[in-house]
Amino acid sequence: MIYVSAALIKQVGSGLDISVMNTKTRYLFGVILCMFGIGFLCIRHAKYQFNVHDIEFKITYNRKNPELLPKELESCPLRNVSIMKKKEKFIHVGLLSYPGSGNTWTRHMIQQLTGYCTGTVYCDRFLAKKGFPGECVFPSTKAKGCIIYKSHYNVKDKLRGFQKAIILIRNPFDALKAFFNWHTGKQSQYSVNAAVLQKNNKTRIIKDRFHALVDPSKFNSTAWSAHVKRESTVWRDSYLTWLNVFQNRSLVVRYKDLRENLIPTLRKISKFLNVQSTEMDYICTDVNKEGQHHRKQTYSLETADIFTDQQIDMVNSAIMTVMNATKNRYSLKDFIFVNP
Repeated sequence: MIYVSAALIKQVGSGLDISVMNTKTRYLFGVILCMFGIGFLCIRHAKYQFNVHDIEFKITYNRKNPELLPKELESCPLRNVSIMKKKEKFIHVGLLSYPGSGNTWTRHMIQQLTGYCTGTVYCDRFLAKKGFPGECVFPSTKAKGCIIYKSHYNVKDKLRGFQKAIILIRNPFDALKAFFNWHTGKQSQYSVNAAVLQKNNKTRIIKDRFHALVDPSKFNSTAWSAHVKRESTVWRDSYLTWLNVFQNRSLVVRYKDLRENLIPTLRKISKFLNVQSTEMDYICTDVNKEGQHHRKQTYSLETADIFTDQQIDMVNSAIMTVMNATKNRYSLKDFIFVNP
């Protein structure tokens, strides 16, 4: 199902050409609703032809498999992002998350949406050369800055530099697994794809660790057990700290919504960052959402396969604690795992 906002319909205007519809009445009624700002217009199997910013688009939307024609893909190239010049009232915004929650991927989409670089409180030379020119531009840098800064810090003293924050939250069962994969898989002796990623045979650390995959047998080890016990507490304490420090000045974004409900989530991010984004910005961000740093899993590990019943109770307890602290405002109940 595809949702087209009222703003887009207004831009489409008389150029809208519906060639396949079972009933014209349903469509016209939807347009009227949309023009009056009453929700979104849902169009199934509809064809458009319209002009936006002097670019002609012919988009075929299919309820199950939206596709852009090759010509339109060319109209949505990856954006070249720029460093921001700091002005007198420059605001530092944090992108806070537990490791393995999709922070780097979210940074990529924010860059594509806004045209501005994203930074970090760390400095990863690999990322700096792979699509993140603001990687080593810190919040403390005086003359230049970034639209947002990545951080995993959960200590109040290290958060003072941010005036507000986007708090990115992912199901901890997935986040703990992803962080363990990143942390352990970057060591060549534990990786299943080290030969492909390792460019320097003299070191045991994989240079392209963002695509490293840990040997699945490592999820049945004492290291994994210790990781779950330690990191479920870190996950809980991190979100309790961030939600407390940035009360009334934060936007909570669920990783799940970025995956399943991207454009409406991007609208919230754009508004929070005070960035004026066009409909084409949203569409092209959706087209270019993948980025370069998604791991391509070659095996599937379900939660019940790698978490024991005791570990499941441990992680569920962490979720419940954050849920209670936030009065169930962020649909975290979806994170609770019930073993079938």
